[in-house]
Amino acid sequence: MKMLHLTAWLLALLLLRVAGAATGDAAVARGEIEKTLASMSAAILAADVGAYLSHVDDSDPIFLKEQQNWAADLERTPISSITLSIAEEGENRPVRFAADRSTFELVMAWELPPPKDRPEGKPLKREVSFPAAFVRNAATGAWRFAGEHWLVLEHDGPAEPSVDERRIDGGPNDPASPTPSSPHAHRHRARVKHLPGYEQVAARIADALPEIREHVDAEFGVSITRVQEVKVYPTMRHLQASIYLSYVQGLSGWNEPGESIKLLVRPNATELTLKPLLAHEYGHVATFELGPRATDMPWWALEGVAEMSAERFAKDGRASAERAVIRWHERGELADWTAIADFRSTPPALGSHVYKQGQHMLQFLTARVGRAGRIAWLKALAQGQTLDAATRQELGMSFAELDAAWRAHVRQRADLASPQREPPADAEPPTR
Repeated sequence: MKMLHLTAWLLALLLLRVAGAATGDAAVARGEIEKTLASMSAAILAADVGAYLSHVDDSDPIFLKEQQNWAADLERTPISSITLSIAEEGENRPVRFAADRSTFELVMAWELPPPKDRPEGKPLKREVSFPAAFVRNAATGAWRFAGEHWLVLEHDGPAEPSVDERRIDGGPNDPASPTPSSPHAHRHRARVKHLPGYEQVAARIADALPEIREHVDAEFGVSITRVQEVKVYPTMRHLQASIYLSYVQGLSGWNEPGESIKLLVRPNATELTLKPLLAHEYGHVATFELGPRATDMPWWALEGVAEMSAERFAKDGRASAERAVIRWHERGELADWTAIADFRSTPPALGSHVYKQGQHMLQFLTARVGRAGRIAWLKALAQGQTLDAATRQELGMSFAELDAAWRAHVRQRADLASPQREPPADAEPPTR
């Protein structure tokens, strides 16, 4: 009996020591990460892109590209103040500090300076929180920001994903590698990153992507075989903050070269809702395949062709563009193309024009030169040609002449529609 009591006592002591060591390690990790957060905040305030990126984990090329673009905006729009902190642990905010990887709810609170056209205005206060991951760099021992603590759904194509293809981020998922994990993998592999509660909508996104990619690839004359990554955001504020700290415009999706497709969707979003949004964003993915200067083409062209990509999946998607331009024509509100050509300088009041006026012009251009001609025109722009040069090369006319022909077409369509036209619906929420 004494021996049993002694054994139990020694075991209890050992467990206490192990627990104490674990608690000590967690406390050390937390302290080190808090110092890292302070250094990140200082780099953000100083608009020191290099210093900020030194705190970013570079093992995931997609996340790294997103962070490079995020940090580059600091030079364009300095931040007035920022605090990065660890939220208190709660039922929906689990905290785990460990030797090599720690996860917790990261709180970001910052202020943007008043707009340039209203310097006397008040700073804009912003705040967002999300489950974040930090990893210890093996070479330096420093903690680095690894982004959101996502759940990850790997999908090999049209077939349903297997149970063991669902795993927590941080497992053997290499975004740079298109190598299928299954001998029957389809070329349209998808990776959907999401937070808890979004499992079903993530599966719907993965299931919808192969059909969308097949259609859009054909519309652009491309064949994209790499894994397509999609990130699902639960709130607009979270999505905005993942793009730039200065991003405040409303949106429901985002994509830039080398980045994931980013979506704002509800957990119960249906396939009917998801497909047009996915097709629009994948339309950007396909556009960026056409040339190294694709992002420099007019914003209305980028969004117009993305809206065209979604027409097959959107209810009344094609007709909605015509209704919108007819309404603007009748009110004398059709935009000058230069006013909707630049993402950063387009007035908010013309945001819908970027999408629907751009879509209608792309429809008109396609009707004149066909799909192949539209692709050639987009490729010329994506290779860096000016709007006028690309139009002369592929349509045999100046862009001014194309614009005049388009406006005449809009007038004609308005005259035909006026006796029996239905009240036009408002344009859809913008995507990017």
